[in-house]
Amino acid sequence: GRVGARADAAHEVAKAAAIAAEVDANELFEIPESDDLRSVDANSRRRKQPMMEKDVKYIEKLVGKHGDDYTTMARDIKLNVRQLTAKNLEKMAARWKLL
Repeated sequence: GRVGARADAAHEVAKAAAIAAEVDANELFEIPESDDLRSVDANSRRRKQPMMEKDVKYIEKLVGKHGDDYTTMARDIKLNVRQLTAKNLEKMAARWKLL
C-alpha cells in the first residue's frame, strides 16, 4: 500500500525525472555553436583596460614622490591610504609603466 504523502512525492519526482530525460537541453537553452571556451581569451578585458583611472592617479602620486622605492611608498600613510604592500605597489607600478 501507499504511505501517504511520501509515496506521492516519490511518484512526482520519478515522473519529473522521466520528463526531464525526454527534453533536449537545446530546446530549453540557447547554446552557442562554439562552446569551446579555450578559444576565448580570458585576459581580453584586462588588455582593453589595463588599469582603472583611479589606480593610475594613485600610483602616479606615489611614484612622483618616491620613485622606485616601494618600501617607502608602502609606509607613506598620507599617500598610500589603501595601505597597499610594497609588493602590490610594485606590481601596480609595473602595469602603470606599460601604459
